[in-house]
Amino acid sequence: MTKELKEELGEPYANKLTLPDVPSDDKADHHFLLQSHDFSDLLFTLGVSPNGTIIEDYPTYLNARRDGTAERRKKTPENVRSFAQGIVRAIERFQNDFHLSAFAKYDSSGCGGGTNMSPDSHAVLYDKTKEESERVDYLTKYINDGWGHEELPPFGVVEESEEAEKWSGVPADYGICGFVLNGKFFPTSVNVERTTHGRYGGMWMAAKPADIDDSLELWQRTFDSFDRMVSIEAEPLSYKNGTYSADLFVTAANELKVRDWNLRRGGHSAPESLIIFGMPNYEMKMTLYLKDLGSSFQFTDVQLFQVYTRICELLVNEYSMYVINTGLGYCGKLDSKGNDFLKFHVLVHPKSFINAADGKPLPQRKHPDKATELVRAAASKILLNNH
Repeated sequence: MTKELKEELGEPYANKLTLPDVPSDDKADHHFLLQSHDFSDLLFTLGVSPNGTIIEDYPTYLNARRDGTAERRKKTPENVRSFAQGIVRAIERFQNDFHLSAFAKYDSSGCGGGTNMSPDSHAVLYDKTKEESERVDYLTKYINDGWGHEELPPFGVVEESEEAEKWSGVPADYGICGFVLNGKFFPTSVNVERTTHGRYGGMWMAAKPADIDDSLELWQRTFDSFDRMVSIEAEPLSYKNGTYSADLFVTAANELKVRDWNLRRGGHSAPESLIIFGMPNYEMKMTLYLKDLGSSFQFTDVQLFQVYTRICELLVNEYSMYVINTGLGYCGKLDSKGNDFLKFHVLVHPKSFINAADGKPLPQRKHPDKATELVRAAASKILLNNH
């Protein structure tokens, strides 16, 4: 629910509807507020304002937010460098003062991992043997090239880096979804989210703990933790009604560490629709290029769409997959040479992950490759028939 939409609907329907509140997805906003209330299920985090100020507590965060004028956030060379320098110095504090591994994100309210600076992908940023100026130069250029807005993000964050594996060989964290009604949290689903270099790569949505090899006790702990978060945030963030979702790590010491808030309805909507009927599922997206499928056909846009539609129908009818019709699922051409591609965003039923040889479930680490294999098989079948 956006502020504008709430204002538009609020007056004519005030006596008929209880509208959701306007949420905040700013990680710094949630983290420092909860920290000020001694909420312990958090990753250690430092915030960074556009002028390079490093934030450790809620009063400093509130002061920085008040001082975050449009002039200070303007994407000028000087402001970008100050911002980058603040992030680098926050990383240095993690390394030198706290002796912790760090993970930087230059937009604390971004989603989907687009502004994540993982150590695997941006090693120079975390290399203590490099001069500070070299690390700042690197991040300055990255923000200049990658941030397409006239204003810098309100805040960046540097957080404790946790290596979480839900199953052997599956880097993953948890997503807890639900809604808030009159300041009370009601859970609707739990999912395990596969990540690559800190970016979302798919998820297993569960209807009950056994679906993802969990215990009822762990789920109850997460729900209790979320209920406390919601009660703390209700008044300060003016959020008493609406969706509520956040990601967390379960550490090797069995601690909960909340790391990301998503108070919006997005990619979880379709998997949760199946959970209502008690159906667990695996969700992922993939891109196939026709040239890699052995196809030398030259399709018009209409023909390509027809082929794509037939593949989707086959996935639903014969492969126990639901195709989510979003911006992550479509077809098109990359260039004038006819490099056609097909994108799929799919929900896969667990029965698709049974090993045909012995009738046993495949390990979760093999699910992404198996799902891709099935979609490729469906695409090849349609293309062969088309020929």
